[in-house]
Amino acid sequence: MSKVIFKEGIKLLKHLKSIKMPLKEMSIYLETPDGEIIDVDIEFDEDGELQRSFIAFDNEEDYEEHLNSEDEPVEEVSLLN
Repeated sequence: MSKVIFKEGIKLLKHLKSIKMPLKEMSIYLETPDGEIIDVDIEFDEDGELQRSFIAFDNEEDYEEHLNSEDEPVEEVSLLN
């Protein structure tokens, strides 16, 4: 099942690239069969540098709480190039 989802996601991203859709930010929401949530962000910072990071949550409830929270943001983990 995961292979099909990744394959379709890549096809969609390739299509968006082929129509030259201009992007400055991309956020990808991933959910495991166990209900874990991974939010991957790829964006350009104010200096034009590409930044990649992700935040992982144990479940949908924790993710929703994060989205609705006005507290300090959860520390994101930077992804290496």
